[in-house]
Order: sequence, then structure tokens, then C-alpha cells
Amino acid sequence: MAKFEVQVRHCFCCGLHPGSIFIALYTLLLFSLLTGLALYGLSDTNQNGDKSHFTSCELEAQGKINADNRKLVIANGHQTVIIEDSTSYHCSFGLYTEELKYSALNRSWALWWDIIEYILIVIASLLMLVGLLIYNQYLLIPWILLMCVEVFRGLISVFFMFWYSYLNLARLAAAIFFLGLQFFHVSSY
Repeated sequence: MAKFEVQVRHCFCCGLHPGSIFIALYTLLLFSLLTGLALYGLSDTNQNGDKSHFTSCELEAQGKINADNRKLVIANGHQTVIIEDSTSYHCSFGLYTEELKYSALNRSWALWWDIIEYILIVIASLLMLVGLLIYNQYLLIPWILLMCVEVFRGLISVFFMFWYSYLNLARLAAAIFFLGLQFFHVSSY
């Protein structure tokens, strides 16, 4: 029986160079998007406080009827109250980006922390791409460290998404999606 040997002369990132590039591009795009959403949440919080989304999403999640979703219709001498479904995915997604977990003051601090972390991850993703292009594995270290922090923070966010879901289907669906996203982030190491 013949023996077949393969010698690896040069190994960088365990030979996963294309996969590493795709992961760096993925984190660059994802965290650029999350940075924009967190900036939008911060500006909305600074302008409107709790009145824009936080209060209505809390009422929605608890199953309480929001007054904006009730309409009174009078037709043929009968009064009919129409209650619209107020389930919104904005309320679910806002739990992950810290918009709707806390009231306005605490939310501002959490959003600032998230914005700083997201910007650092975007910079680390750019460093990772440069490190992959010039074959310098030390430029991957900031990405690895920041993604460890992000996965830990993300798992805490997912826990709170389940905790604050009040068994609302939209929030549970978003929590399951972001739990899968955290497992994907863990597997991307």
C-alpha cells in the first residue's frame, strides 16, 4: 500500500485565508450597520427620550393596548373598535442594539458603549484585512479580542431579549435569530 504525504510549507491562519477574508468583510459590514443603528438610536433617545419607542414597545411586549392602535369606527349606527396589531420588529431589533432595554438615561450610556465597541470592531476588521493581505498574523489579535468581548455582550443581550420578550412572538423570533448569530460568531473563530 502506498503512503501519501503532504507537506505544508507555509501555513497562515490554518490555511483558511479566503474564509478569514470573508469573515473580516462580514464583520466589517455587520458592525458598520450596527454602528449606524446605534447612532440612530442615540439621536432618537437624545431628541425624544422614552416617548418615541421605549414606552410603546414596552406596552406592546406586555400585551397592553397602545392608545394609538385603537380606532373607533361608526357605521350604520354601530360603533366598532378596531385594534391594530402593534407588533413591530423594530421593537425586537432594538433590544439587541440596547435601544429598548433601558430607559433614556441608562440607554444613552449603553448606546455610547456600543458605538465605541462597534467602531473598534470595524477598525479591527480593517486591520484584519490588512493583516491578511500582508501576511501579518499579529494584526488579527485586536479582532479576536474585540470579538470575544462582543460575543460575551451579545449573549447577555440575547438573554435580555428572551427575558424582556414577555412571550411576544416578534421578540422571541428576534431573540432566536440573534442567538444563532452569536453561535455563528463563536464558530467564526
